[in-house]
Amino acid sequence: MALDYPVYRSIVYINGRKVHFRSCGSGPVVFLLHGSPQSSWAVLPLAQQLAKQGLCAIAPDSPGYGVSHPFYNASVTPPTTVDYAEALVELANYLDIQEFGLYGFHTGAAIACTAAALYPERVTALTSDGLTAWTDAERNTLLQGYLPPFKPQWDGSHMAWVWARIEEQVAFFPWHIAEDRCRINVDMSPPSRIHANAMDVLRAGDGYRIAYHAAFTFRAESWLPQVKCPTLFACLTHDPLSAHYQRKVFSHHRTKLFDAPDDMYRVFAEVLGSSPGSLYRARAHTGEDNFGLSHGWVGKPGQSLAWSGTLKHADDRATLVLLHSAGGNKEDFVNLLRILCKHRNVIAFDLPGHGDSEDLTDPPTDVATIGQMIAEHLSRLGIDAVAAIGRGVGGLVAAWMVTHQHANNGIAFGLPDVPEQYKAQWADRYCTDLTPVWEGTHLIRAFRIARWERIYAPWFDRTAVARKLCCGLLDADSVHQRAVSILKAGNAWRAAVAAETTLTHSDLPMDERRFKYFAVKGDAQSMTQVLQQTPIYVGQIGADDSEWYPLVCAV
Repeated sequence: MALDYPVYRSIVYINGRKVHFRSCGSGPVVFLLHGSPQSSWAVLPLAQQLAKQGLCAIAPDSPGYGVSHPFYNASVTPPTTVDYAEALVELANYLDIQEFGLYGFHTGAAIACTAAALYPERVTALTSDGLTAWTDAERNTLLQGYLPPFKPQWDGSHMAWVWARIEEQVAFFPWHIAEDRCRINVDMSPPSRIHANAMDVLRAGDGYRIAYHAAFTFRAESWLPQVKCPTLFACLTHDPLSAHYQRKVFSHHRTKLFDAPDDMYRVFAEVLGSSPGSLYRARAHTGEDNFGLSHGWVGKPGQSLAWSGTLKHADDRATLVLLHSAGGNKEDFVNLLRILCKHRNVIAFDLPGHGDSEDLTDPPTDVATIGQMIAEHLSRLGIDAVAAIGRGVGGLVAAWMVTHQHANNGIAFGLPDVPEQYKAQWADRYCTDLTPVWEGTHLIRAFRIARWERIYAPWFDRTAVARKLCCGLLDADSVHQRAVSILKAGNAWRAAVAAETTLTHSDLPMDERRFKYFAVKGDAQSMTQVLQQTPIYVGQIGADDSEWYPLVCAV
């Protein structure tokens, strides 16, 4: 989706809980609350329309969705729309926003309605796309069958379930009753849209059910009469929830059906603009967690890199910069970060297009370009003295940064060793196409790759010779996390794998006082063949990054 107005990404911590939100525009504030099982990306089209009309749109990820952390003990005591409404107002308080308009889609509509009823002095206008007024029979049907548990399976079969579940939601409501009376008269969503929704479920895990449960137990007849601000309850004509607006509870409120989303968004903007809230300008925020680690984004909106670390120590030593492998993310270094941040300035990036860094249409396919991007973003953060530490392609980037004077010194752990017979087609062989397809098999492929990566090196050479000495963790949850990380990176994963072939031993720093190399035990791909062509000493290290701590501290 083309964005005319820049969208800023922010992380803040409220009562110890991580909250992620997107914002764009400048003017009176409107909070946009997404539906289930989505996250804030889903409301960006409306955010752009509001920014065009001179409003500031702030779209948080609801607790437990997207990048936001769930409520504490949510799996034990299911939160209600009251809890979500209170979390919203806590965010408004944190940002010092006193009055604001509200928009909610489906689950978000129930939360918005609850917030408007609870905080009449704060909410200036309420707009909703698909606010519900369930009957007891409808509520029981949804609670009994709509929310089956989600658990990764060793064979990846849960991936097929997620895709089919999202498809069915487009074709039927409720999705679990595939009968003519439940059919929705709408075109099936394209694979890219189904994929985006599936990724939100995969990221939320079993927690995908929690906000749904709050929406299903919401009672419009209890909350709607308490709403005193201007309202508009709208829906698209094909939405099965549009029938709810004919129910008695909506008889004293303005309702309207639309054939096209853009027409609906324009009317929402008019209603929200007519009852303006406090003024605010969209910008990026950085938050600090309980471990002393800050989290945020740096760079141009739409192309920014996500980072975690601390830069607050008055320390003359170089800032440690941690760079992960292809298809990974900065969370791969979380244990190391939490130890290092107590006494050293340290930062870990999500490589371009990976993790929480923003998606790129054309991600870099060579080490030099990745290294240059990292150097530029370090400069934006005001970091001059750097020690670069990386694993896999991240190690190659670290080596390039030292060679080209973007880092003082560094370490490479487990540099990728691309077998000569595969070099010409390395990315094609290693990165099976994960472009979303109609039947969703790309999700299963990602899971199978994530599993076989732990058994063979490279994973597609499933011979006894290529079998790793140690498989590592093969439990379904660990493999699932890796698969989701690969899927999030998408074409950036393929680009980073392609970059593994773009640096040769002649490009590597040879001064062992400035740069050290370590092969990771149990990982057959540690660039030993290439390094054997040089006089460089290659040490051995375990796969657990806690073993790396003394070496990293010494840099």
